[in-house]
Amino acid sequence: MIKKLPPALSIICVVVLIIAVFFSPRVVVRNPDNAQIISLEYNEEYQRGGDGFVMLENYDEKEILEILHGYKERRSLSRAQGYAMEDVQLRIILTAGNRSKEILLGDVNYSSAGNGTAKFSVIYYDDLRNELLGRLGY
Repeated sequence: MIKKLPPALSIICVVVLIIAVFFSPRVVVRNPDNAQIISLEYNEEYQRGGDGFVMLENYDEKEILEILHGYKERRSLSRAQGYAMEDVQLRIILTAGNRSKEILLGDVNYSSAGNGTAKFSVIYYDDLRNELLGRLGY
């Protein structure tokens, strides 16, 4: 005979499951074949605490998207807000389907769909940044 769980325990189990799914890691770029890089910028003044962004144009888009696909991010409790440009070494803006996404790597390391939207912390952001910088020749 199967024993029924008390209602309070059932509710707790459901809440824990929802939280686990909500905060579980996901890939930074889910489907590289369906994504497109709109902008890839490098801050040449980052090491000196400055704001010297240059738009990069000579890179293998598919390779960059595959690298992003290999890393994960986790939803945070905060919302994306403004950031200081000197805190960002790499900024990537991409689209996937009908959604856009901004990925920031440097002293700040997160992705979002824009100001006021959910903020996703990039897991192993130093490894991701170093791999991207290596592929971009920096």
